[in-house]
Amino acid sequence: MLAKTVTKNEFDRGRFWIFSLLAMMLGLFAMVGIPTSAMAQDEPREVSLGRALFAGKANCSQCHGWHGDGAAGHMGNGPSLRITYLDEEGLIETISCGRPGTYMPYHMGTAYRESFPCYGFTDKEQLGDMTVAVGVPMRSREIANIAKFIMAEIREKELDLGYCERYYGANSRNCDGYR
Repeated sequence: MLAKTVTKNEFDRGRFWIFSLLAMMLGLFAMVGIPTSAMAQDEPREVSLGRALFAGKANCSQCHGWHGDGAAGHMGNGPSLRITYLDEEGLIETISCGRPGTYMPYHMGTAYRESFPCYGFTDKEQLGDMTVAVGVPMRSREIANIAKFIMAEIREKELDLGYCERYYGANSRNCDGYR
């Protein structure tokens, strides 16, 4: 039998596909085989993502406090989210559109436009003298995750060690007052 000679180009192409397949397999293993902390706690992923956004990107804790009880920040006093009358839909609207005339910023980049009216307004000019603060732009999924977090862990919930450790991490010194 005659052996087939493999050219350098064919060899490089074969090596490329083998490395690509290995990379995809490793990526799949990382996504499926290594559980996230949310999965380990049997917590919905939306809630853990919402907590991270609340504390980080959206910076909700600046005015509402890490605990959601309300806090005095440089933007003013944020109301308590533990005793809010808003349901999940109301929270999504408030985070998306802000609160005109207050320091609560809107986070939906397309807010107050024909494509995303807020409180019936399609242009911020329609608000007259009421200003609306601009927040960090977020996707609708991120806003929904924050609302899910508030509903699951803050609204009408007691502040306790479990919440503190989910927020700051297990054994955080910030939670010593709850031990």
